[in-house]
Amino acid sequence: REGAGMSRVKMEVARARRLRVLEWLHRGSDGAGRTVVSLRLLALETGLTYAQARSVVRHLAGEGLVEVEHRALSNGGAADNAYSLTDAGRKALERALERG
Repeated sequence: REGAGMSRVKMEVARARRLRVLEWLHRGSDGAGRTVVSLRLLALETGLTYAQARSVVRHLAGEGLVEVEHRALSNGGAADNAYSLTDAGRKALERALERG
């Protein structure tokens, strides 16, 4: 159960963070619905810490709202990940925005 042992305020803060990330990924997406961004930039752009951004992305992916494509450079190094909102993620974002 989400929020078991969590205060209502903390749950609202967590929801607001998830919504901010969903909105930012949606606005920043290319024509194919993908956003390629580092977690550091995502954190900076959404006003979160790196750890908060990482946690939010993991949660959104775990809930099936965002797909994460781990990318690598040709030399084997890590490249920025690509993020895509799933149909469920787009619907969740629409519902949240309708509620205001």
